[in-house]
Amino acid sequence: MKHGYVARVRVMPADIMTCIDLVQKAGIHTQGMSLSQAISLAIKGLCQGARNTGLAPARDGFEYAQMVQPFISQTTQVRKLAVAREAEKDMHRREAFDLPPPGEQIANMAFNPARRAELEQRATELRFKRQHDEINFTAEDLAELQRIADELVPT
Repeated sequence: MKHGYVARVRVMPADIMTCIDLVQKAGIHTQGMSLSQAISLAIKGLCQGARNTGLAPARDGFEYAQMVQPFISQTTQVRKLAVAREAEKDMHRREAFDLPPPGEQIANMAFNPARRAELEQRATELRFKRQHDEINFTAEDLAELQRIADELVPT
């Protein structure tokens, strides 16, 4: 018996091709491998990369049940409808504020360490200004700090 949760997901063709490219670039023998296995390996590698770069925390597993509970406690249909409504609201919010789609935002963070370092440096500067120079800390500075926070930690 294998550990983990079997998740049925729809994967876009471009993402499938990227998963195959990643598995092949890693030098993994793919002959006889199912598409699900290739996608699983690619996701596993991307998740490990996120942990290695600090984008996602390395967890010991004790919080697993608590973290997955909100995702598996509802009936499938109720959950699908709620998620679809929230995703639609999020897309409208992103369009209104001219923000990138969630996948693009995560990709930008995960694969552009220079941009991430630049944003973290600017956020540090703005927090310092807010703490030590409140008089000159403007609404624009606060908006920029919020934008940086949103980009560093996608919602």
